[in-house]
Amino acid sequence: RKGEARDGAEIVEGKIGPDWLSALTSRLDARGLDHVILQYTPLAFSNDVLAIERDLLKCWRHLAVSRPTSLIVHETYFRVWWRPTSLIRGTFQKAALKKLAAQSHHVFTASEPLRNEMAGWGLARKPVLLPIGSNIPAVRADRESLRKTYRITDSDIVLTLFSGGNSLKWAASH
Repeated sequence: RKGEARDGAEIVEGKIGPDWLSALTSRLDARGLDHVILQYTPLAFSNDVLAIERDLLKCWRHLAVSRPTSLIVHETYFRVWWRPTSLIRGTFQKAALKKLAAQSHHVFTASEPLRNEMAGWGLARKPVLLPIGSNIPAVRADRESLRKTYRITDSDIVLTLFSGGNSLKWAASH
């Protein structure tokens, strides 16, 4: 149910803005929470990059004043030079991410290349590598048997793609 804690999480529904921020802050205070964590991925909050700039950044800045904040950067920004709309959107997404990271007390990522990139963003603290476990269960496989079945030699390199949704459709079409 809305506003009710379940499994340690509480949902504060609504559009990010002054009223929502006030409700969120009140709930954080009422529960005695002294640290806020945001797992960031672009477009999770809005398809409108400017809304992220306008609303999410204001909210994060406000929360960072009253308590420590941690930003977990799951995905960053999507920008490819051969698609002008992607290049423009990705440039805005990266700028928004840089601002979120700059306003955060702690920044974590599961990607070492991203951690290295963010280290050059002039953040107050160095970003921390935080490996994220897979939600795909580890299953033992007989490597030799599989190589024999698929005629894969010891010198062959095997690449595996785990994906879904639009990424899977993209992979299948290329």
